[in-house]
Amino acid sequence: GWDNDDAPFRPAGEECVTMVQGRLHVCVNGVGYDLEEGDSLTYDFSLPHWYRNSSTEDAVLIGAMTPPSF
Repeated sequence: GWDNDDAPFRPAGEECVTMVQGRLHVCVNGVGYDLEEGDSLTYDFSLPHWYRNSSTEDAVLIGAMTPPSF
């Protein structure tokens, strides 16, 4: 039940996310991707992007970014 469509992320770098559990809709520069357990997505982190979990099920992912943002 989480969505950051109104405030997309836009830092510099590259990110790769891998779904561990659940489902997540990821939108990168206006293109949507529906990720499920085992799926991965790599993209230019500086493009506007946002995540949406429309279900009540937890969405668990591993994210790696370069350069590190925190």
